[in-house]
Amino acid sequence: MFKFNIDFQMKDANPQRLNGDTFEQNAFNADGTVNPSCPFIHQSCYDKQLKPWLKYFSKDQFLIVDGDKFKQDQVAVLNEVEDFLGIDRQITMDRFVYNTTRGLYCVKTPSGEQACLPSHKGQTHPSLKDSDYKKLKKYFLPHNEIFFEMFGKRYPW
Repeated sequence: MFKFNIDFQMKDANPQRLNGDTFEQNAFNADGTVNPSCPFIHQSCYDKQLKPWLKYFSKDQFLIVDGDKFKQDQVAVLNEVEDFLGIDRQITMDRFVYNTTRGLYCVKTPSGEQACLPSHKGQTHPSLKDSDYKKLKKYFLPHNEIFFEMFGKRYPW
């Protein structure tokens, strides 16, 4: 297993919310249980994050975008967003260029330059010990089920 450093955006923006330098030091309590107050854990409980908004907006006013699907086929997902917003489709594959350094597609500007996400975006998910992965999966299972039920769609998490 390798330890990985905390996303620098979170660390720089909210250092007071973090308890250590690694994901594991933040996501798990000293006894090994999942730390629900960890920002990474709390923000990933989508049921809790979106439930308050359902008081003001109907479910059909939300579009949940699967980030993994977006990484695989940006144009299809962005076309879905255009359709959801009721606007004409403008996004086509010729507006993207593959950046071999980043291993991601970037937007091609009118001048032909590449406009890519910041370097901390689009990272692969680091490995966790199998036991930590199982703890997180077990912790998130009920939250994910509530979220799936709320929006009537399942995701492969």
